[in-house]
Amino acid sequence: MKVAFDFSVVVPAASQGIQLVKCTPFIFASAWGVAISLTSVIQAEELARFEPPPLQVADGFVIEVAAAPPLVRYPMMACFDDRGRLFIAESSGKNLAKEALLEQRCRFIRMLEDTDGDGRFDKSTIFADRMVMPEGALWHRGSLYVVSSPYLWRLQDTDDDGVADVREKLVGYLEFNGKANQHGAYLGPNGRIYFSGGTFGYDLAGSDGKPAVKGSAAGVFSCLPDGTDVEVVGTGGINPVEVVFTPEGELLTTCAIFDNINGRHDALIHWVRGATAAPRDFRPPVLPQTGHRLPALSRWGQVAPSGMMRYRSAVFGAAYRDTYFAAQFNTARVMWTRLQRQGASFLSEDEVFLSSPSRDFHPTDVLEDADGSLLVIDTGGWFRISCPKSEVAKPGIPGAIYRIRRVNGKALVDPLGSQVDWSRASAVELARLLDDARVFVRDRARESLVTLGDRGLAALEVAPESTVVWRRNTVWTLSRIATARARAMILPFLADSDVTVRQAAVRSVGMLQETAAVETLTGMLLRDELAVRRAAATALGQIGSVESVPALLRAARQNGDAHFRHALVFSLIEVGHFGQTLTGLLDTNPQVQLAALTALKRIDSERLTENHVAPLLKSDDPAVRNAALELIASREGWADQIIEFLALWLQESPVDAAKTRIAQGALVAYSSDLRVEKLVSDALGSAEVQSDLLLPLLEALARRSEVPDTWVEPLRKLLSHRNAAVRRQVIQTVTALNTNVLDGALRNLGRDAANPQTERCMAWGCLAQRGLPLPDAAVQLLAARTGDTGAAALDRLSAARSLGLARLKRGQLDILLQVVSRASLLELPALLEAFVRVPNIDDKLGSQLVVALEKSPGLSTLSTDRLRRVLRRLPPSIRRTAYQRLEPKADRKGDRVARLNKIEGSLLKGDAVRGKALFYEQRSACSGCHRVNKEGGSIGPDLSTIARVRTRRDLLESVVYPGMTVANGFETYAVLTKEGRILEGVIQRATSRAIVLRDSQRAETTVYRENIQNLSRQMSSIMPEGLDQALTTQQLSDLLAFLLSLR
Repeated sequence: MKVAFDFSVVVPAASQGIQLVKCTPFIFASAWGVAISLTSVIQAEELARFEPPPLQVADGFVIEVAAAPPLVRYPMMACFDDRGRLFIAESSGKNLAKEALLEQRCRFIRMLEDTDGDGRFDKSTIFADRMVMPEGALWHRGSLYVVSSPYLWRLQDTDDDGVADVREKLVGYLEFNGKANQHGAYLGPNGRIYFSGGTFGYDLAGSDGKPAVKGSAAGVFSCLPDGTDVEVVGTGGINPVEVVFTPEGELLTTCAIFDNINGRHDALIHWVRGATAAPRDFRPPVLPQTGHRLPALSRWGQVAPSGMMRYRSAVFGAAYRDTYFAAQFNTARVMWTRLQRQGASFLSEDEVFLSSPSRDFHPTDVLEDADGSLLVIDTGGWFRISCPKSEVAKPGIPGAIYRIRRVNGKALVDPLGSQVDWSRASAVELARLLDDARVFVRDRARESLVTLGDRGLAALEVAPESTVVWRRNTVWTLSRIATARARAMILPFLADSDVTVRQAAVRSVGMLQETAAVETLTGMLLRDELAVRRAAATALGQIGSVESVPALLRAARQNGDAHFRHALVFSLIEVGHFGQTLTGLLDTNPQVQLAALTALKRIDSERLTENHVAPLLKSDDPAVRNAALELIASREGWADQIIEFLALWLQESPVDAAKTRIAQGALVAYSSDLRVEKLVSDALGSAEVQSDLLLPLLEALARRSEVPDTWVEPLRKLLSHRNAAVRRQVIQTVTALNTNVLDGALRNLGRDAANPQTERCMAWGCLAQRGLPLPDAAVQLLAARTGDTGAAALDRLSAARSLGLARLKRGQLDILLQVVSRASLLELPALLEAFVRVPNIDDKLGSQLVVALEKSPGLSTLSTDRLRRVLRRLPPSIRRTAYQRLEPKADRKGDRVARLNKIEGSLLKGDAVRGKALFYEQRSACSGCHRVNKEGGSIGPDLSTIARVRTRRDLLESVVYPGMTVANGFETYAVLTKEGRILEGVIQRATSRAIVLRDSQRAETTVYRENIQNLSRQMSSIMPEGLDQALTTQQLSDLLAFLLSLR
């Protein structure tokens, strides 16, 4: 809905009386006026220049400006206090890294007031200045709680002058780097404080100094209001953001980067205590794993979700009450989400509520005001780190705060409860307000009753005519009073007729560890609705009663979703009784066996014996068999069962993918067992073993540390295998093992011109990676491959890297200079590594290198950082001249936008069909790293639905400058080993002993931690630069057309 109108602003200037500033027309719903105390005409001019972006809102609603520059400039997250004042975490408009944030402390908390009650804020006060990175705000019991890296703070204004005069660190340390990766605080219905943190790491201790958790898995955390009793609620994804609670106390968050399946997806998550969400770990988990990972309620694509809230008022109408609104930074939208109970979790339904066609409108928070209207915070165009889809910051575009009202909505009388005499109200009067139509009044009544403690309990006796809202709020109030009498009063609510009241009561007795509730909870665990049964399981785990274990095991027989099954296993782990849980392995039900085995591994894995686990290998249930196999494969001395399993696996046809994953792990875990060594030797030498078994077998062998003598001859023969994929995997395996046992065979393969050129280059590359000298013929072959425009891009890059790693003689460097002079950006950085490795570059070689670089087509797009790395190796006599001649021709970050604009302007009408063919062709290298609809590699993000979240400009930027925005989870790391080797790649997996890198050629290299001298994250992407230069303008246009068709 769009309405155009003019607006005027009354601005009392400091010394000029009242000025009427007439502004240009803009698209909006109604006129507005703002009164602000200003100190300069400049600020008045800034206000006059402000033009809100075009906004569309759902039918039946209107939008007003509630605050605009200069009252606010870059607002981010906010909260109200019980007086209706708005506290805003605000930025200075600068994108700063950690060190600069700590030094400048240029962010702050602003307090806005609407002094005349017209719905437009007119007074601004800096409540707390010199903050590092405030990312949220919560007003609770007279204090403002703020996560501002690296701590959770409590701020107090003891003299009520609008400025915080007490700042108290409660919980920390939260690592940060300038990205929006810590958020909070948020209040739970039971009175605990919640906050969230991303994957940069944390070492959390409470205000009492007690260590709580150390790790880097993104998660949701909580503590008491005084900063004690810090705990992890759940972990998963890359960056959980806002915490919201359903009426019955279920915990929800938005999350940036939930998974990378069919493209990056941000999500809405329903959390359960102790759970891990998302399909895979982005960082090592800090919680015991139950085998049941939580799915997303909504997967939104790359929307950069931010603030979220539950709408609790009736002002918008019954359809909106207890539904949710979520701000999405990237897509310039506020979503309206409804939840419907399904099993132990929910089904979600999303609909656009507010949107803007402007790419400079970036909503970061949404919150409910006392009168039932919504406030939407737009932070403006300043932020560019991580979440946005572009590297361009626009601090010249400020943000604002907008108010959304219902057309003809019923107005609330005294929405803040200002007419209530709070200081004199009796407990009975306060209790009556627990289901008041005014949300702020309900909350304040609950806080007042909590303050009364036992003195107010008599007023909370349940009346027959009480509403569901009243009973729920009574449960929350009692749980926060938490005295013995209050706890006892919660117990009858476990039998309430309303499921949400029962669930609130179950959650409360669990958090209070109320042992008197155990018998009732065990009954609910087996008979109530699934959501209540799941909550009962969680509560029993929190209470920790051994008597609950038999009921938890019996409950595992029931059908249930991931939320329910996780709760059962996690509660068994929390109770932690080995003997009682062990009885589950003797049960005939496979679901009980699996729950018991999973829990026992976490309770005390060392007490499990072969006699406990071996019988499970005979189970008809594949999940039970696989769990038993994984445990056996991880235990030294349990080899008999695993040998039998591997022997059977090596005879399989067709190959089972699940068994193959276990077999690969077992081959590594039992690599020192002579029986495994013989099994592998026989399989490698057998003509009966199929290629689809040889390939995973060879991949697993690449993760060993050495090659037994009995494998050498079979591996050598496999270099002549009829299947090209097997031959190439042998070379990749030998390369990863960093062994010399097949050097002679590889040299023979490389010399023989009858062999395929790709395999010859791979053979020489294997030798070059260890810094060995190469014959002139090999250098000529690799040089020709590097310059072969008809070869696949990855093959050209691989050849260039081999030349860059080899130990070249002076004459061979002359060959390399010729290649450099013709190289594109794709090959140039790898080739230059050879000159970085030359011990002493003389004047002649240095001058020749400068000339070759001047001729090189890749120089214009080579980053100055990469260029300087090689120029620093030149002799001083020519170094200065080289800088002067080459740097102006190299690519500088400031020129990138101009180059993107030029390329974008030259694009033609693309053909998606041709683009698809090109995507899978070797020349583009796209499908070697990226997957579309399950076809292609997995080194980079899945692109199956990339067009839902990326524009053509975004995709062009990713092709031309892949390092500008690297998807989380696909960062490139450089490893320096103690032998001096430098390895680069994406970390595919990590164990306590080693990390596994995968490079752009899809080769995996295992590096043992004890052999790592240094590990550093690279600012570049594993995706090589220069791919755009390998394509014509029409081909690039076609490729982009195909990517834009992927929805």
